[in-house]
Amino acid sequence: MIQRRGHRAAGLGSLGLLTVLTGCGYYTITFKLENVINAPTGADLPREPLAVDVVVLTAEEAEKYPEIVDKRKGADQWFKDRESGTPLGGIDPSHIYACRSGDPNKQRDNLQRTTLLSPVDGGQSTVPVRIHHPNFLSDGSAIVVYAAFKDPKGGIANKPPIVLHPPPRWKTNIEIGVGKKDIVLNQIR
Repeated sequence: MIQRRGHRAAGLGSLGLLTVLTGCGYYTITFKLENVINAPTGADLPREPLAVDVVVLTAEEAEKYPEIVDKRKGADQWFKDRESGTPLGGIDPSHIYACRSGDPNKQRDNLQRTTLLSPVDGGQSTVPVRIHHPNFLSDGSAIVVYAAFKDPKGGIANKPPIVLHPPPRWKTNIEIGVGKKDIVLNQIR
């Protein structure tokens, strides 16, 4: 009898482990917005909506694009490349979770919502984006967050991305602060 119970517990443990493993790799990226965001001069005006890309890189993609993982590719170049579409041919479009204006396009990205808007302009102060990382257990994989902040001249500012390399294994809530000129990693829980 004791042996059976132990066997049953082991079976439930295996089932529990299987359930945990098949459910992992999902993250919630929560953007916590200041009252005013994307204000290129640092003052409250002018301000604009903010496009954001959350990029889920497999180990193979991260190896192919080391300039993304090591932050050599800033937001200005990332979004310029995104518009041209050519240098990103090695990244699966479903691995780019976008908050942008425009219509859904599965060949381009995985559109989650429209751009982020300052709460003072009616935007939400907390914006969750749910992502899935198919390769989250690999040390070579990464989660990268780019934000298209405007520079004072109207272009996209050369801001470094937030890079989680490797992604957190068992902590699935990532909070990112969004301000007038940049994004910061607040916490991972």
